[in-house]
Amino acid sequence: MKTLLLIFLFSSIFANESKYISFKRDLINYHYEISDSIYIKNISLETKDKITKLESFFGFQQKNSIDIYYAHSKEKFKELTGDRLPDWSGGVAFTNNRIIIVKSSVNSNKQDVIETLVHELVHIF
Repeated sequence: MKTLLLIFLFSSIFANESKYISFKRDLINYHYEISDSIYIKNISLETKDKITKLESFFGFQQKNSIDIYYAHSKEKFKELTGDRLPDWSGGVAFTNNRIIIVKSSVNSNKQDVIETLVHELVHIF
């Protein structure tokens, strides 16, 4: 059953990926809606610093890429995650596939989004 759920979730992500734009910074692939471009690029700068601190804390450097999807709305978050998470959830990490999905938009509190992202990154580390 877990395998079927993961297949559904990842097929949903990749089916909708064409609506997203992406860029890569170091080993992180950022995926987001074009309307969030400036906001996400600013967050990515702070994310780089947080990853460096996590690498130092855990004592190793990332060698494999991580895909981070930013969900522009609650509806998009539900779509990308298969509507399997509680409403209060701000993010999820699929550790085996190195995918993180974070609920985020230009109206989100930037610090909250970064804290959620760091929390999910710890699952990947």
